[in-house]
Amino acid sequence: MVEGGIWRVVLDFLFPMPCMGCGLFVDSSDSGCVIWCTKCEIMRLNAGICTREIAGAQVFSATSFEVASVRSAIHTLKYKMIWRAGEVMGQWMHDCLPPQKEKIILVPIPLLEKRLALRGFNQSEILAQGILRAGGAENFEIKNILVRARGRGQQAHRSRQERLGAMQGAFIATEKIDPAVQYCIVDDVLTTGSTMTAAIEALHHVGVEKICGVVVAAV
Repeated sequence: MVEGGIWRVVLDFLFPMPCMGCGLFVDSSDSGCVIWCTKCEIMRLNAGICTREIAGAQVFSATSFEVASVRSAIHTLKYKMIWRAGEVMGQWMHDCLPPQKEKIILVPIPLLEKRLALRGFNQSEILAQGILRAGGAENFEIKNILVRARGRGQQAHRSRQERLGAMQGAFIATEKIDPAVQYCIVDDVLTTGSTMTAAIEALHHVGVEKICGVVVAAV
């Protein structure tokens, strides 16, 4: 264990954190994770992995957004800014991806500039870092090759058709692409699929042939 890992164990013992799913303090010897308890893990696993085809690409979801503890975990990362939640959920995402013989390029969905300035970080990039940490740098690499073409406003209260229309042409790929490489788009939640569709189409537009996606949870 590296020095930083030792200090993390010490700090977790001295200053335990509540489970990011249910809020109860976690016994790390029982759960194996100091911010995610066994009870919440069982509920997450029971929800199962979901695979959906979007714009010709397979998109993998580590669990269901219907699980209350999962929704709480995502909220912990996005709004309470506890980055270690990204490590835990990144592990889930890594585990739901099929085995690959080649290196995968992780492509985080970019935030709107205003939201990035307000939040200070992009949760999709934190999740991508969690996947890389789980799978190793020899198997994954992160590239921020998508940018927002223009603001589309908040999607939360729009219908599926409105979201799909609003997200058309939302992203542009900004880097030269190797068509032989596997690219994996990373996001937190899959609802209508409009954001994922726009990202996949942006990569298709610049010649990417092998694309998949992965999210923490799907609605």
